Amino acid sequence: MKRAMAWWVPAKGKPLPMAPASVGLERDLEDWIESDVTIAVDDVLVIARQPITVWGTRLDLLGIDAEGNLVVLELKRKQTLRDTVAQAIEYAAWASKLTAEAVLSLADDKFGGREEFEEAFRKKFETDLPEVLNEAQRIVIVAPEIDDVTTTVVDYLATAYKMPINAAWFDVFDQADGERVLVRLTVVEEERARQRPPTDHRPPAKTLDDMRSLALQNNALEPLNELLQLHEVLPSLAIYQTNLNLRKKALDYPSYLAGISIYPSQQGHPDCVTIALNPSNLARVFGATEEAATELVVSLRSALPTVPTTWIGWERFEVRTVDQARTVTQRLRALAHGGAQAAPLRINGGGSQTDAPSPLPTTV
Repeated sequence: MKRAMAWWVPAKGKPLPMAPASVGLERDLEDWIESDVTIAVDDVLVIARQPITVWGTRLDLLGIDAEGNLVVLELKRKQTLRDTVAQAIEYAAWASKLTAEAVLSLADDKFGGREEFEEAFRKKFETDLPEVLNEAQRIVIVAPEIDDVTTTVVDYLATAYKMPINAAWFDVFDQADGERVLVRLTVVEEERARQRPPTDHRPPAKTLDDMRSLALQNNALEPLNELLQLHEVLPSLAIYQTNLNLRKKALDYPSYLAGISIYPSQQGHPDCVTIALNPSNLARVFGATEEAATELVVSLRSALPTVPTTWIGWERFEVRTVDQARTVTQRLRALAHGGAQAAPLRINGGGSQTDAPSPLPTTV
């Protein structure tokens, strides 16, 4: 079994080895993960605790990822790890049969309503809830420790059968002040565990050309191409099923923030692209003041038709012409050049992504 070693490094002095904690985790682990699921897995929003399956059993935690797929989190308790793995696979089979409406019903119960769930999803993943839900499932086994047999089984399932399964366990270290340090380890590298084999019913990932094709069908290709010029100041491109986000890493945020979200298809708004902006995001990615970012968004109200939205903190607009799109790009560039330089970019989860500010082609 893999074991981590840890050292505490004081501001001045030599690294000091930390002693492994002598207390067990099993009684604490569920409470910790329920309060913060990122202890076990990063890219998941919990949508249900202890949901009842058709067999009358209860799985521990059910989550959803940025692509709208379900993640089964099963915690080892009194049963053996072998039983825990088998049970988690059983729960994933149950989850695979849930309709989109059933998924939404579970999430609505957890968050207190559809709007609240959609807002929580946007806050977690910086994009709106996908139209297609539960096209694939993933399993995460969580235990205080994982034995060598379970490690071999999980790795075999993930490698030989391409099953989207992983297992996480923890090393704990005592500090002199009575506090503890928790270190997470996983059987499968987490980036690889997120990759799923293609399925017949899973929609293929969208590309930039797909987004341009949607805009062309909607008589809105030229405004989209003008808006894409913002890649000069928002160089990270995340592409989803119905929209794309131009993003950047902010100094005070551990992930990317969307500077602008663009919807090129009709979606009730023919002959235009729909854009969404959040002044708080703009201030953080460009190092500008909240006042300057808010003033920019407010100024667009007189230049563009507005679209009603339930997104807290966001405003939506229709962009019908190249001139309107140019108004958006010019004002965002001005805000970007007036603010401080944000942190260097790194690739971070989300849809299909590009990360280099190289010129984007202007044809379909």
